[in-house]
Amino acid sequence: VSKATIEVMRKQGFGGDIVNIVSKNAVVAGPNNPGYGSAKAAQAHLTRLMAAELGIDKIRVNTVNPDAVISDSNIWSGGWAEGRAKAYGVTVAELPAYYAKRTLLNEIIL
Repeated sequence: VSKATIEVMRKQGFGGDIVNIVSKNAVVAGPNNPGYGSAKAAQAHLTRLMAAELGIDKIRVNTVNPDAVISDSNIWSGGWAEGRAKAYGVTVAELPAYYAKRTLLNEIIL
C-alpha cells in the first residue's frame, strides 16, 4: 500500500504524510510474545527508513504506537487473550482494564 501511495504522492509533487499504525510492542518488550514484538519493531524501523528516504520528496512518515486495541480487533481471537492474561497474571475479563492502566489516559482504547 505504501509503495503505491508513494508513487502517487511523487507524481503529484505536493508531498504529504504517511502514518503507520504499529504498536507499543515495537519499543517495549512483552512476555511470551517475541514474534509479534519483532514484527512490530520491523514496522517501526521501516517507517524510519521511509522517512529518511522520502523527506526529499516532502513526504513525512510517522508511526502511532497504541497499546492493546480492545474493540473490533481480531487479535483477541484464537486464544490470544487467554495467553496474554496468563502472562500478566489476570483473567481475560480483567485484561482490558489491565491494558488501560498502562496508558497515560488510563482509558480502554476502542
